[in-house]
Amino acid sequence: MDTSQPPQQGSTEPTQAAPADTAQAAAALSPQKMPFDKKWWQLPRTVYIVLALFFLLSIGSTVYLFFAPQGIFTQPSGLSSLSQSLNASLGSKTPTPTQAAEAVAEDTSASLTPTTSPTPTPDPTTSWFTYTNATYGYSFKYPADWKVTSLGSLEPQIPSYITVNPGNTATPSSALSITISASTRTFAQEVALRSSTKTALTVNGLQASLTQEKNSAGSTWTDVVITGTKYTYILIGKSSYYSIFTPFYSTFKLL
Repeated sequence: MDTSQPPQQGSTEPTQAAPADTAQAAAALSPQKMPFDKKWWQLPRTVYIVLALFFLLSIGSTVYLFFAPQGIFTQPSGLSSLSQSLNASLGSKTPTPTQAAEAVAEDTSASLTPTTSPTPTPDPTTSWFTYTNATYGYSFKYPADWKVTSLGSLEPQIPSYITVNPGNTATPSSALSITISASTRTFAQEVALRSSTKTALTVNGLQASLTQEKNSAGSTWTDVVITGTKYTYILIGKSSYYSIFTPFYSTFKLL
């Protein structure tokens, strides 16, 4: 008796996959290796070069900012003065274009204004003559149209007495416009003979004393006592010739 049974409808027999198909399926399911999965030492050389340049620039900028001279980042003086003039004229208000232009024009005109140096005062003694007294060791300058007259000894302590007068003076010795005396008294003794109001000064490096004198008749004059090595010198000028006497005594020198 045949005991085998025919297969039932709808049933399926399992099929065994080929080995090649299994390998392809495993490869498809495994994670793919992307280009950026390389290690840092496997990166392209270009990346290293870019990183090195960036590092050097960062270090250089830091060193420059650290050692840069002070004031290199300060505002230019021109801009600073312009800003100050704008702030002073406009306060805290925002300047209009017209106000800003006027401020710029004012600042520019101020910076372009030339500075004038003072005109030197001409020396009135440039054309004067020079008188030299070798015996008593001094010299001075006097106007070219004036006359110098030596009157010799005035008194025992005044061995030399000289007058300087305008050239048109009829009697130079009596006019006494300006006189120069050499005295054997000390500087302190001659100064003590003058008025109490004294002005200390220096004449070409020599100690001097200036006083304003007045006699009982109301006549006024200026005395300048100058110290010397052997003599003391007394220069006297009438008040009417003060404009001549002032540059006159400033030319007095020892030989």
